[in-house]
Amino acid sequence: MYPSSPMKKILLLLILLFVGFAGSGQTNQRDEHGRRQGPWQGSYPNGVMRYQGQFVDDMPTGTFRYYYTDGALRAELHHQHGKETVAAIYFHRNRQRMAVGQFSNNQRVGLWRFFSDMGVKLAENHYQDGLLQGQAITFFPQGTIAETVEYQAGQKHGDWVQYFEDGSKRLIANYENDQLSGQFQLFYENGKPLLQAFYLENLPHETWKFFTNQGELEKEVTYQRGALINEIIYIEREEEVIIPMQPVDPAEDVFSSPF
Repeated sequence: MYPSSPMKKILLLLILLFVGFAGSGQTNQRDEHGRRQGPWQGSYPNGVMRYQGQFVDDMPTGTFRYYYTDGALRAELHHQHGKETVAAIYFHRNRQRMAVGQFSNNQRVGLWRFFSDMGVKLAENHYQDGLLQGQAITFFPQGTIAETVEYQAGQKHGDWVQYFEDGSKRLIANYENDQLSGQFQLFYENGKPLLQAFYLENLPHETWKFFTNQGELEKEVTYQRGALINEIIYIEREEEVIIPMQPVDPAEDVFSSPF
């Protein structure tokens, strides 16, 4: 005995509803135009989820989450419809913030802040089209500035300054096109000069003067484009002066785009 016509309609409706509910949970779907639609996710070779998020007409929307290979949350990227910039938060494995900033066209832009796994701010960098641009700042653990460096299109160009923890200056130098150029000065914590020097295209040049912490002239060394020409020692020093040759490397490479 076959169901009556009304019964057939009810059964058909139930079947359609079941298929609809089953289909609503599907992931990684494309429409007839090949565009990604709805929830998407990817996995590492070990089966652990690598990312999850939503697409509308092939465009990511809402929050995308990315994970480490052990399943811990690595990053959250927040997409807003119609906006090119994407707010990003990276995490250490203990869920403390690692970095906060923005992407545009998969490149870092604007201000990025970086933190230790204890929540201490380590650095602030500015980016343009994925390259360091403007002032990069490194901080001491207690929050005071340890170093500032000027960048243009990813190259050091401009002032390089280091500080003691009390805020007094330890080093003053200058870069041109990623090379040390011009005056180079080191200071003692008491503010007196330790070294007055000069660089030309990243090479020691002209006369370098070293001083004691009481301000007495200790040594003069003369260079010509990196070649030692002459050295005069007035006061013997037990320990050699350690001369910083470049700023602290930015931690930017650790925070690449997870796209």
